[in-house]
This record gives sequence, structure tokens and C-alpha cells, in this order.
Amino acid sequence: MTTGAEPKRRRKRKRKNESRPYANQRTLWDTRWTPNDDAFRDLIFYAVTEAGSVASLARIIGMKYRHLRRILHGESKAVSFRIADQILARSGVAYKLQELEWLTVEELLERGIWKPQQIFGKAIRG
Repeated sequence: MTTGAEPKRRRKRKRKNESRPYANQRTLWDTRWTPNDDAFRDLIFYAVTEAGSVASLARIIGMKYRHLRRILHGESKAVSFRIADQILARSGVAYKLQELEWLTVEELLERGIWKPQQIFGKAIRG
């Protein structure tokens, strides 16, 4: 039993995907890659010097230490837009993100950065 008028419930406003910040970049997250070259690693080294160490930078950006170390030491040949955005945006070097060279999988295969995978003796194209 209630004692008086019940307060009106407010409706939650639904946001459209287009109005969210960086919504246009989310389509690039899994389709664009940048070669893991010296220019990209220099940006990460700059972020490491700002953070103090690789472990502290990994803690700040919410990434596993071993994954950041593999990118930093050049063990991975290319880095996806999502991972680069995560590293650079959370470390304060995001203004350099658009200056990097972004390639599709086909362009990485053409340049020889990646090689087609061999599964059961047949080459699979990206």
C-alpha cells in the first residue's frame, strides 16, 4: 500500500552508436594493422619512460606484461588498431595514432610482413 503519489520513473536515454566517441574507429579495430617498426616502438618507449617501467605501463593501460614486452621487443610483426589504441591512448601518446601507417591484411601479405598460413599443406589467404 502506498501513501500518496509515486514518483515518475525516468526513462534511460538510449545512445545511438554514431554519437559515441570513436565509434568510427571501432570499425578499424580488427581490420587495420600497423607494422611493428622502429617508429611505433619509439612511441611505446616514450610511454615507458613516462610511466617509469614496462611493468608499470602494462598496469596503467590494463595489458598483460608479456604482451606489451613482445610488442616492445619486436617479436610481433604487426599490431592491430585496437591494441595500438589501447597502448597509446591510455599512455597519453594518442595524438600520434593517426600518423602511423595503417594497412589491411592483404597489404601486409603483399609487402611480405605476414605470410599466408599453411594448414594441411594448403595456403590460406587472410
